[in-house]
Amino acid sequence: MHVRGLDLSSAERRVSIDGALSNQANEHLNVALKKINLLYILQSAGVGFDMLDTEITGRAKASLRNGAVVATADVSSPAFFVKGVDVGTLRAGLTFDSRDGRLMIRGHVAQPDGGMADVSGYIRPAGGAGLDLALTLHV
Repeated sequence: MHVRGLDLSSAERRVSIDGALSNQANEHLNVALKKINLLYILQSAGVGFDMLDTEITGRAKASLRNGAVVATADVSSPAFFVKGVDVGTLRAGLTFDSRDGRLMIRGHVAQPDGGMADVSGYIRPAGGAGLDLALTLHV
């Protein structure tokens, strides 16, 4: 799959994709996101829970390795909602490997009251959809 200059945008949101997803080791897709709603993405993928909600902005890279899609991303969000509560500003690294279907998350949340928390775990959008996230507060 080759994509050249795909740019979908509205007044506030944007997804831009460029590159290739192929068996060539040196080819990859570059994806730029601006204010893309995570809850919408998960629900579109068939994940039936609404515990998490946030609008993510960042960059991702995806490649095809031995028939599997492997992707990494660095994202941020001004408000990370867990069960409807804004727990703070999120900065996270994401990794995805289609062989196990989990979106791994490792990041930090700056809480509105000045506290910090680490977030780690995964979201599995398909094949037994699930969620396993841990928030570790720093006092």
